[in-house]
Amino acid sequence: MPSTDKSKPKYFVIKLPKVLDNSSADAMEMAVKDASLANGQYMLLDMTETNFISSAGIRFLIIATEKFHKIGGQVLLAGLSKNVQYTLKICGLSKRFAVYASTEDAIASLGNSND
Repeated sequence: MPSTDKSKPKYFVIKLPKVLDNSSADAMEMAVKDASLANGQYMLLDMTETNFISSAGIRFLIIATEKFHKIGGQVLLAGLSKNVQYTLKICGLSKRFAVYASTEDAIASLGNSND
């Protein structure tokens, strides 16, 4: 859902599934492939329901982030479960992503952005 207020940064939200594995990561890659700056400067990945992430899910996060950065956007992760946080940490990726406790916190942070 893209934001509509022209005075605020543009963003859109993609809600990720409970399990981010090979089959669901492929579907999420297709959703992100269609994303562009026309939809928003920020892509918020809502992970509030995601409780497991496989290597394919990690690959999806990395590729989505790199692709969106190449077109001048930023990816935000919100609502990570302890399992997902731990997985990113042991893979050495926890500092690679902008992570927020909730989608509301991530959206609120955009109002404080200097972009």
